[in-house]
Amino acid sequence: MMRRLGNRLLDEPPHGDVTPFTAWQHLVHLARCTEAFLDVERRTR
Repeated sequence: MMRRLGNRLLDEPPHGDVTPFTAWQHLVHLARCTEAFLDVERRTR
């Protein structure tokens, strides 16, 4: 599961110029992926 999330994050190259907004969007995406991973971890315990 973690490998799949990591690959998904690494496969997304920055689109165009990196701005504070695009950096913020990337952080939000990372947070959502992390939250999904933690939810799966909680369910499997």
